[in-house]
Amino acid sequence: MLVVNGFGEEAGWRGFLADTRLQRHGRAVTAGLVWVIWALWHLPLFWVVCSFRDFGPVEVVGWLVGLLLGSVVLTELYVAGARSVLVVAVWHTAYNVTTATEATAGLVAAVSSTAVMAAAVLLLLRRSAWRGPDVRPGAPPDAPPDPRRHAAPDPPRPAAPS
Repeated sequence: MLVVNGFGEEAGWRGFLADTRLQRHGRAVTAGLVWVIWALWHLPLFWVVCSFRDFGPVEVVGWLVGLLLGSVVLTELYVAGARSVLVVAVWHTAYNVTTATEATAGLVAAVSSTAVMAAAVLLLLRRSAWRGPDVRPGAPPDAPPDPRRHAAPDPPRPAAPS
């Protein structure tokens, strides 16, 4: 499962696609762009996997929202983990085990999914998720973040006496 679900997907989603998008966009936009391709990648499951075939319109929308919010969490984890595919591959596998297996159906899957969605909403509420790229223009992908982007803003200047 780790090799196929974790590394198989995350080498492409975060290791390649998100990595190239992060050079041009902030984390939230990158997560959204990856989500579109990721959702299309999973589209054949709706014809092959019984549980996906049984989805009605509400479940499809819920699945898409969950996938988007998962993309937010995984993109943030990828950046915070120094762009490590291993970190996101292990997380992706653990999430699939807790939400997509018969042994964890029901409450465990619902709690895991809800926790990820809540974490994603909190991440999206942070201003830093919407800022531009985390690397200096022209810097290699493994370059440290531009310190000017993460510095505290200048304090307000006192008004000049009139």
